[in-house]
Amino acid sequence: MGAELAITYRNDKALPHVEPVARATDATTFAPCDVRSPGHQLDAPGN
Repeated sequence: MGAELAITYRNDKALPHVEPVARATDATTFAPCDVRSPGHQLDAPGN
């Protein structure tokens, strides 16, 4: 049994820096998340 890792990034400028980490760690979720923008909030499981 292992952990599931979610990695988010703020904008396209951050993507090239964050994407290699997401690939290297086999993140199960990799998505943009800018809490200042409507619709970018992620729901935590169980909420």
